[in-house]
Amino acid sequence: MTTFTAYLNQPFQPNIVASDPGNTGVGLTYNWQQISGPGISIFSDPNILSPQITSPTPGIYVFQITVSDSITPVSLQISVNVLPLFTAAIPYTAYCPTGGTGTPSTVTGYASSATSQADANTKALSSGSYAANASLSCSEYLELPNLQINIFGVTQIDPSITEIQLSYLSAGTLANPITETVLNQLIVISPTNQPLAFYNTTICNPGNLLFPYSTQVNATTDEMISTLTGPINLIVRAGSNGVFNFPVALNLDFASTTGVSINSMAASSTVAAAPNAVITLPNNNPGLVNVSLQQGTFIGFDTSNWQPSSSPANYLLIYIPQGPLSGPTGLATVAAIPMGLPTVPALAEIVQIDTLLSHTQLESPIFLAFFAATFNAGTGVYTPIANSVQFTANSVFSASNSCPPGVLSPFNILSMTGVSNLNIPSASNGVLYIPAPGYARIVCGMSTIN
Repeated sequence: MTTFTAYLNQPFQPNIVASDPGNTGVGLTYNWQQISGPGISIFSDPNILSPQITSPTPGIYVFQITVSDSITPVSLQISVNVLPLFTAAIPYTAYCPTGGTGTPSTVTGYASSATSQADANTKALSSGSYAANASLSCSEYLELPNLQINIFGVTQIDPSITEIQLSYLSAGTLANPITETVLNQLIVISPTNQPLAFYNTTICNPGNLLFPYSTQVNATTDEMISTLTGPINLIVRAGSNGVFNFPVALNLDFASTTGVSINSMAASSTVAAAPNAVITLPNNNPGLVNVSLQQGTFIGFDTSNWQPSSSPANYLLIYIPQGPLSGPTGLATVAAIPMGLPTVPALAEIVQIDTLLSHTQLESPIFLAFFAATFNAGTGVYTPIANSVQFTANSVFSASNSCPPGVLSPFNILSMTGVSNLNIPSASNGVLYIPAPGYARIVCGMSTIN
């Protein structure tokens, strides 16, 4: 049986040849019909040799053509593998460089992909960007004065932070980010009340902005960013050893340019969230902006490692146990975190648990029980998996020992007994006791759940 490949909702035309070696003088007739398949296909004309066939559902289809000279009919079957097809149409607006004049050009990029919607979006964005920039007609640009951004450290922040990364939202919006482009990372000797880094920006070429910078260790480099023709969102992330998975909340200390603000960025399938860590510059005016790393209560769950494909779990449940751990009487849900994100390992998303707790809870010692869980969309019921999360030091299941100076040991690892008649699963080494909920960073992976 001959096999062909086609795409969802895209007309497919089989290449069939028919002849009558007997030369009966009678014309041939044709009839197509679908023998099997996951959906009902549409024929442009079932009574011609090569009709256009459109299939509405991905899968394997079998079609049959019957050719007859009015005496002896002959049939042939073909197999068609219909694959999904993702399409995207994304508009992109290109502007003349800062200081130049010209009409902005908006072009919608169209693309399709048999791989994923994200791949189609990326291709459409690239196509629209290329075409829009190619159609620009601009006058010569003028050089502008510098825009300086100072990033200050503060005392009593996570001592495990040794590096700061600056990036910018190169496509999408804060509510729906598409692409984040890293400018560079800054080496930090120690978080103090001194500037961690400062940026002096200068227009250097049409369409580009130069970021020369120096840090406390006198490192110097040049990085390029697209032109500042409107609002731009600079994202500050922190970490160590080249992994920037800590949400650095920012204070806006000073801005000589009006309209500068600190904002949050949502998470997407390709970009991690940045809560209160985005410096939004409203325009390309030169000036000075000072921001400092923010301190305060923080209990965060780091989603940098997720479950393997073999795991049945698709959610992580966090509870406050009611009653003693040796015989709990109930569980109060704190959060249900989907386990499908993030897909960018170096920019892991951190869910701030302290924002889900009351002021009273944050002023008293608390117990947090962790379970991987399945979710039934039909009933809306989460089913935790007993003993599914185990915290141990220096493993994929861990809670950070680092804490700001003066803060008590941030956690103890405990176990909780299960109570079957109350539908309370056991949590073997899956309970964190936080005696002083001022700071605790929890890192967890699902790699041992099967």
